[in-house]
Amino acid sequence: MKEFLDITLIQSHLAWENPVQNRAVFEKKIRSISQNTDLIVLPEMFTTGFTMQVSNVSETMDGGTFWWLNKMAKERDCAISGSVIIEDNGKYYNRFIFMYPDGTYTTYDKHQLFTLAKEHEVFTAGQ
Repeated sequence: MKEFLDITLIQSHLAWENPVQNRAVFEKKIRSISQNTDLIVLPEMFTTGFTMQVSNVSETMDGGTFWWLNKMAKERDCAISGSVIIEDNGKYYNRFIFMYPDGTYTTYDKHQLFTLAKEHEVFTAGQ
């Protein structure tokens, strides 16, 4: 095991509620990373922006962003993480996905929802 991790943080302007365009922007940025990295961290709701219009942009755990994270992690041979609006059994979650380069993953559903933005009225809190 490595003593130190090389971590890359990527921040970018987002195309509002446009997962396809946002994935394309982040893919270009990920592919342009010249140094070795063990982990790439993407922003919260990196495919849509912090929207409450969840029915328009939510995905499932078998959706485009999940498989895109899988592809990018394999291509870069590193872990990639970020949160996405996920619909699961009729509920919406602000779900953080941590994708390993071997295709395994872990998730965390945001527990402390942002009440000033009324996130708690739209999203289900994680456990």
